[in-house]
Amino acid sequence: MRPALPLPALILLTSLALPFPALAQAEGLLSLAARLMPHRDPGPVLMTRETFLDRRGALFETRDTNGDGILDPQEQADNPLPAPVPGAGGLLGEVQQAMQPDHVDADGDKHITRGEFDAASERLFALFDTDGDGQITAGDSPQP
Repeated sequence: MRPALPLPALILLTSLALPFPALAQAEGLLSLAARLMPHRDPGPVLMTRETFLDRRGALFETRDTNGDGILDPQEQADNPLPAPVPGAGGLLGEVQQAMQPDHVDADGDKHITRGEFDAASERLFALFDTDGDGQITAGDSPQP
């Protein structure tokens, strides 16, 4: 009697035996097999840099109610940020600080341009992407 194949190998072989139209499903099976195999992967990608910046850009567009590419003081007041958690330190404190209008408004004119917002979004992403690989994964951990 032949020894049973380990589950990851069985999944991999099954995905390779699928007919051509079902190859789209193979990617999911291969992904599952990769998760079950021992490796040093930092974990699943929770969000890529591109997706993060796209979502932040959509947030800017939503808050820019007059569509002029600038968040003026009235638009900022109409869409306030959540109140900071008092005494927050570590990553939470850094994120709260990075999102405050006075940190986003680089030139201090009380108007946040799309460029200032995008630059702040890049800095915010870097807080989460601790290994600098352009992806936020479960393996990214806050710097002390």
